[in-house]
Amino acid sequence: MQPSEAIRSKLQQATETGRAKVQMFETEAQKLVQKLAQKGRDAQAEGLRRLETFKPVLAEGVAPVVERVKTTVDVRGRVSALRDGFQGAIGGGVERVLGGFGIASRAELDKLQKRFESLSSRISELAKSQKKSVKESRAHAEESGKKARKVK
Repeated sequence: MQPSEAIRSKLQQATETGRAKVQMFETEAQKLVQKLAQKGRDAQAEGLRRLETFKPVLAEGVAPVVERVKTTVDVRGRVSALRDGFQGAIGGGVERVLGGFGIASRAELDKLQKRFESLSSRISELAKSQKKSVKESRAHAEESGKKARKVK
């Protein structure tokens, strides 16, 4: 073989290898395109199915949907008000039952606590005042006794 034939042979081999690789890439690319196309069709079908479920709502228009939302909010408000009223009624009933057994309510206990604190502070003030009066009386008595001794 001559050098030119060897080069031609190697070029031909390289070309055939290149063609085989290009063919392989084309096959893989076609598979990928087919997968993507299938995913697109599946997504489109899913979108159409979902759209079918919303058609009745869309056919009614936006106003009824808004009204339903408002009604739901109103119902929640009413339920909240009923719950608050129920809790108040239960609380009042419990207080009446406790009162019937002679047990003080929390409000009555708080009121008694404030009254107790007020009386305690008044007693403390009176005790201080009394101590001061006793000291003054003793001092006055001692001074009177000293004067009486001097007079004798």
